[in-house]
Amino acid sequence: MKRRVSDIAVMILSFLVLLALSAGAALVGVEAVRGEQWQLIRLTAWLQGSGVWGGIACIAVAVLALALALMCLWRVFPHRTASQRGYVMQKNENGSIGVSIRAIEGLIRTCIDKHEAIAKADITVEECRDGIAIGLHIIQAAGVNIPLSVGALQKQIKQYVTACTGVDVYKIRVMVENDASIPVASTYEVQDVTPLPSAEETAERPETTPSPAPAAEPEQQEIAMPEGPAAAEQPWRVAGEVLKTYIICEDAERNVWLIDKHAAHERMRFDALKARTEPPMRQLLLTPAAVTLAAEEYTAVLENLELLADCGFLCEDFGDGTVLVREVPDDVRAEDAAATLEELAQKLRLHSADRAALRDEVLHTVACKSAIKAGMTSDPAELRALAAQVQSGAVRYCPHGRPVAVKLREYEIEKMFKRA
Repeated sequence: MKRRVSDIAVMILSFLVLLALSAGAALVGVEAVRGEQWQLIRLTAWLQGSGVWGGIACIAVAVLALALALMCLWRVFPHRTASQRGYVMQKNENGSIGVSIRAIEGLIRTCIDKHEAIAKADITVEECRDGIAIGLHIIQAAGVNIPLSVGALQKQIKQYVTACTGVDVYKIRVMVENDASIPVASTYEVQDVTPLPSAEETAERPETTPSPAPAAEPEQQEIAMPEGPAAAEQPWRVAGEVLKTYIICEDAERNVWLIDKHAAHERMRFDALKARTEPPMRQLLLTPAAVTLAAEEYTAVLENLELLADCGFLCEDFGDGTVLVREVPDDVRAEDAAATLEELAQKLRLHSADRAALRDEVLHTVACKSAIKAGMTSDPAELRALAAQVQSGAVRYCPHGRPVAVKLREYEIEKMFKRA
């Protein structure tokens, strides 16, 4: 149990005062028993006349003060009763909770069992000031990327133990040994090493001049740009952008439009995703994201793993309410994988009965994550491309049903300034 600094300071000060009182009383008592007078202290007439008994009384006071000083010192350091040993104590608003060390080891063992490449693991759990320190000594298959596999294991253990017990995991120290006899069954398996050519093969190989590497193709713009002179011939113009969110546009009828660039681009992305017939491009996460969900959301995700895979999300059951995300669409940033799955899980739970609605909800989320965000800087060409879609009537509402633009007639603007 953590103590306040002020409490510790008071107990230490009390210890020092009582220790000084004990030493002084013991010195006076010994001098009184020996029949001598300590010149630095003027004793009362009663103590001077009491002789040996007065010295014994002083020694008794010294012993009592020493006992109190030792009690204060003992209170400074944390201690536990016999019934609390083997538990990690956690304070909450209603009192305290003792979590068994064996229970924590069992949770750690559950995480380790999910890694088939690990054949043996020795676990130690120690309580420290900032939570618990976990030590692991594992033996795993050879040919597995140790930093990636151990990093994923540490992250899973930390999330799982904290979610189940509320105990903070301060650090996890892992010692690793390899065993070539263990079959490799891990996402982090390293491909076979390509053998180097022998000296004879190198000598027989003719020298070739390396050809220049082809120039990297420019990244394709997600927003379709108007072509050539057609952009200048449009019966509208982009006057600018405000708050890095809203495009100001004027049409031929002298109407002013305010266009939400995120909502407009989100609609364009949703229509493109829904019309796409080929499988979506995926990106493999360097470290799979472990997402812990509520019971209903966890069930909804497991029931729709195939739908998620069709939309670019490769997920698998990790057990105990946790889902592993291994791949996400290339439109979604890797760091957004966990948050995206949590959002999808809520939508899957609410629309579990309608298959078409489920697919639309997933595409809504992907479109929202991949669209231009409010506050981002956009170049004039992007603003014109978004305005062109709105002015053509192709984009009117975002996938959530919100309007993407507001039109202000010239009369309405003049009325605001009392010119009409």
